[in-house]
Amino acid sequence: MTTRIWLAALALCGFPAMALCAAPALAQQPACTAVSDTNLPPAFAAWGKPAVAVTAGAAAASAARIQPNVAADISLLPAITPVLPPGRARETENPHAGLLLVAIPTPGVWRIGLSGGAWIDLIGPDGKAVQSMGHGHMAPCTTLTKVVEFQLGAGDHLIQISGNAGPTVRLLVSPRP
Repeated sequence: MTTRIWLAALALCGFPAMALCAAPALAQQPACTAVSDTNLPPAFAAWGKPAVAVTAGAAAASAARIQPNVAADISLLPAITPVLPPGRARETENPHAGLLLVAIPTPGVWRIGLSGGAWIDLIGPDGKAVQSMGHGHMAPCTTLTKVVEFQLGAGDHLIQISGNAGPTVRLLVSPRP
């Protein structure tokens, strides 16, 4: 790979995010002949296990609590009261949204995996937005279609989902190995 391509990837994605952002964009992925969760990376083993059913909250006070390392099938809502303005404008064709609460037990890099292209905003224990480190597709040809990484401290974090095309999405919060 040429230096110029790597420098362009660095400029677009930032150094810590290159593993997520640059690699999928630069590497030619083979076309999927079938979608299967049997080829998930070990870090996402919980994705392939039975998920818990959760209905997302419409406001911070009613945010549903989820557990790290446990996949959740989230029922979303047609409208919510956002805690912070979403990082991406609401699209009328993808209106489904919801609020979840997760307790992060240890500081470090944590991933939020999704089965759809919803937008994720994360609000820390201090009530401020937590900027993502990067995002990408880490498991081609699986139902895990999007992964977003965040550097998190321990404590409760609010996950604000918006812009999902359908009324449900699978979600997993897990530490980066």
